[in-house]
Amino acid sequence: MPFLNRHRSVDAATLGLAALIAWLTLTPVSGPPPALSHIDKVYHLIAFGTLILPCALFSRERLTWFMVCALIFAGAIELIQPYVGRSGEWLDFVADGVGIGLGAWVGKAIHRITR
Repeated sequence: MPFLNRHRSVDAATLGLAALIAWLTLTPVSGPPPALSHIDKVYHLIAFGTLILPCALFSRERLTWFMVCALIFAGAIELIQPYVGRSGEWLDFVADGVGIGLGAWVGKAIHRITR
């Protein structure tokens, strides 16, 4: 049974993070643009790296599947953004993909170190 509980915990953490990312990326932007150009790419990288981290740490046998789903999710966000007053950008999608790869790599490295 611990195996099933672990998967439920990973799924819950990932779904919670996905909901937060969806809310942050699909709500209209208010206020002035950021002072640093392209800082949003760093935000995308961090967000999607964090999204994949629970799976990379605790459910590595499903990691490839989660990574594919995260990339599809990232693409869907970029396609939806123009309909909610934001701009969908290819560079955001690239940053999301890099974040997914880095999150998986960091999670696997932490898992190896702590074993």
